[in-house]
Amino acid sequence: LWLLEVLCHSILEQPSVSSDESSKLFTFCDGFSTQLAASRPDLRMYFVLLHVLLLFRTGDVVRAGPLVQELETLTQQYPTLLPSTWRHLPALLHLQVNAYYNPTAAISMSSSLLSALQSDARDSPPFLWFDAHLTICHLLDAQGRYGEVGHLATELLRVVDLPNVARSGRHTSMRTAVHILLAKYAHAVNCMDDAINHVNAAFALILEDTPQWPQLSDVHLMHMMGLLEVATAMSCFPLPKAGAPPAVVQPFFPDDNLLEFAAGVLRDTNLRALIYNGPSKEVRAKWLWGTQCLGLVGTYPDMDTLRSYMLSVLQDCLELSTSSINCSNITAEIMVLFGPKLIEFGRLDEGERTLTNALKIAMHTKNLKLQVQIMIEVHASCGRKDQVKAQSVVADKFAKKLESLARKVDRALENHAVHTQLLTWKVQETST
Repeated sequence: LWLLEVLCHSILEQPSVSSDESSKLFTFCDGFSTQLAASRPDLRMYFVLLHVLLLFRTGDVVRAGPLVQELETLTQQYPTLLPSTWRHLPALLHLQVNAYYNPTAAISMSSSLLSALQSDARDSPPFLWFDAHLTICHLLDAQGRYGEVGHLATELLRVVDLPNVARSGRHTSMRTAVHILLAKYAHAVNCMDDAINHVNAAFALILEDTPQWPQLSDVHLMHMMGLLEVATAMSCFPLPKAGAPPAVVQPFFPDDNLLEFAAGVLRDTNLRALIYNGPSKEVRAKWLWGTQCLGLVGTYPDMDTLRSYMLSVLQDCLELSTSSINCSNITAEIMVLFGPKLIEFGRLDEGERTLTNALKIAMHTKNLKLQVQIMIEVHASCGRKDQVKAQSVVADKFAKKLESLARKVDRALENHAVHTQLLTWKVQETST
C-alpha cells in the first residue's frame, strides 16, 4: 500500500494528470487503505490527502467534500500523524471546499486559520499561508470588499518576493496567481489599463513556463480560466457619484480590449481540444461559460458555429457546475446567462425562474456585481411583460446596488499607497 501511495504521489507531481491512469489506481488504493485504516491510520490519512488533491485537480469538488471531512476526523483522532508543517492542511482544504458552495461561511471560518498560519515559523516557504490568503482574496473580491482585498494582497506580494519562495518550484505559478488576482482588483475598481497589464503579465508567465503551446499544465489551465474570467467580466462603468440621481437601468458589458484577449483564447481550437479531452470538469465548465459570455457582445464570425448551440452548451455547463463542482458563484453566473437564453427560445417561465434562483444564490453569497447583472436581466424581463410597477421596483434596487458598489470602490481607493502598489507591482527577476 505504501508503494502504491508513493505512485499516487508521483502521479500528482506530473504537470498534467491522466484521468484514466489516475482513476484506476486511486480507486484501488481507496479500497485497500480503507481495509487497513484501523491498523495503519497513517496510510489511510496519507491516501485521503492525496485523493483530495487529485479531486481538486480534476474539478470533482463534490467528491472531495466527504474526504476532507474524513481527513479532519483522522487528524483529530491521531493528532501526531501529520508532519508539523502540514498540521493546518486539513483546515485549508476545508476552507477551499466551503469557498465553492458556501463562500460566506468560508469567509467567516477563515479568521482562525489565517491567525494560526500567521503564527507559524517561516523556516520553509509559506505555501499553505499563500493558498489560504489567495482563496480569501477571491471570495472578498466577489463580495466587493475591495479594501480588504487590497490589504491582504499586499501581504501576498511580500510573500512571493521571499527568497525561499523564489527558489521553489511553485514560484512561477504563485506569481501568475497574484497577477490574476491583481487584474481582478484593477478591473473591479475600473482601472482597465492596469487590469490589462496584469492580464498580459500573467499570460507571459504562462507562456514562459509552457515548452510547447497549448500543452499547458493543469495549474496553468486553471490560470487561463482565471484570465478568461477577468476578460469576460462585466465592467460596471461609470459608477454613480454620491448624491447623483438614480441610475438608468442599462446593460454593462466587458471591456473591449479584454474581450479581444478572451476571443483569442476561446478561438484556439487546439486549446479547446485539450480542455474538452482533459480531466478537469471545472476547467471545462468555465471554458463553456466564457464562450457564451463572448457571444453576448462583439462580432466573432469564426465562433458562430459554437454560439449556434449555446443553449445545450449552457445546459452542459450548468450540469457540470451543479453535479461536480457545486460552486455557488459559478452556478449563479451560468444561470444568469442561461435564463435569458431560455426566454429567447420562448421558455419564459423557465427563464424567469432561473434568473430568480440565480438572484437568491447571489444574495446568499453576497456577490454584489452578480446581483447587479441579474437585476439588469430581471428589469428587461419585466419590460417584455409590460410590468411597469415591477420594473420600477427593480430599477430602485439596481440603483442602490450600484451606489453600494461605488462606495466599496471609493473605500478601496482611499488607501492610495496600497492601491498604487497593487496596480504597479512587478516581481523582480531573481538571478539564476
